[in-house]
Amino acid sequence: MSPLPKRPWNDFSSDFAGPFPAGEYLLIVIDDFSRFPELEIVHSTTAQTVTPKLNQMFASQGEKKAYSDDRRNAVQHKIQIGDKVLVRRSKLNKLTPPYNPSPYIVTSVKGSMVTAANAGHTITMNNVDECTDSSVCPTNSTCTNNVGSYTCPCDSGFIQDADSCKDVDECTDSSVCPANSTCTNSVGSYTCPCDSGFIQDSDSCKDVDECTDSSVCPANSTCRNNVGSYTCPCDSGFTQDADSCKDIDECQNSTLFTCPSHSECVNLNGTYECQCENDYFKNEIGLCEEIEKESFKLRTCPCVCPALVTEVLKDLPDPKKSSDTIQKKLEVKPTKLATTVRKKISASDERGSSASFGIIALSLLALEFVLVTIGDFIMVVYYLKQKVAQLFCRNV
Repeated sequence: MSPLPKRPWNDFSSDFAGPFPAGEYLLIVIDDFSRFPELEIVHSTTAQTVTPKLNQMFASQGEKKAYSDDRRNAVQHKIQIGDKVLVRRSKLNKLTPPYNPSPYIVTSVKGSMVTAANAGHTITMNNVDECTDSSVCPTNSTCTNNVGSYTCPCDSGFIQDADSCKDVDECTDSSVCPANSTCTNSVGSYTCPCDSGFIQDSDSCKDVDECTDSSVCPANSTCRNNVGSYTCPCDSGFTQDADSCKDIDECQNSTLFTCPSHSECVNLNGTYECQCENDYFKNEIGLCEEIEKESFKLRTCPCVCPALVTEVLKDLPDPKKSSDTIQKKLEVKPTKLATTVRKKISASDERGSSASFGIIALSLLALEFVLVTIGDFIMVVYYLKQKVAQLFCRNV
């Protein structure tokens, strides 16, 4: 609470009410000691009009000692000489702007009295900074003081709505946010968070390649990146089962496999194969071909293997007989032939033809060696076949 002045009209407070419809103002002066009011009707708030009225009051009530503006605490304005100001003008019609669009230049500042000039026209006004009162403007606006008045332009993100400032929903404009983002309105502002599957990249939203992370998809599936998302289709031979891919048993559905005759379907992980039945084998084109049993008896019937070996080997030529046959075809045994030749060579030595008979003898001896070697080879082959057959029968 302010202390009481020492005597009447030592301190006073004043203000204006208006303008009223006739363009008049009411000058109100209150003695802070007695709370006695003095009222005067004025047609202007300029110093030229107000000063004579105040002098008249003080002449009748006593000289003033201090002045205070109770509502604004006599806050000093900040206008300086050389500033450009707009001056309020009378409103002629609803299209008339509230201020003269041609600015005035401040030429003099004395206390709260400001003088400004424009093209030879001079005006002096008692400037009061209404913006020192935080209640003069609505919420979400900023007070701007002018000479003799003030304005309350709405803040960024708000728009004038009668005597208030309402929020502007920027999201009604589809162009405020970049592609692949969603506009989110807030009081006085807005944001553009990137959609799922995108990441902020300067002033845009770029796609995230989720497939660079090998763990995003389950086993037996392949990650496929899309714009803003990804998919995990199961590989061939597998089917979706909740969040995993399970093997398809193709053999349970005749439409899912193709096997040749004399074979059966065998399921494998992710695929299948066709296995030939017994007594069949898969040929080079994938068909199942019957095995020739007569040539495969040694593998298919181990119980009669010794008899089969005998049967298989009986058609082979007997080594000893083969050797005798070769000698008979020559109609002479190599050893006997060689002995006869030697005798003839001895007899012919007396006639001087030993060289010719010697060559003949050596040729016959070489023939005998070849025949004996062939016979030995046949016997070795015969022996090896017997051993191989016996070994095979034991391992079947």
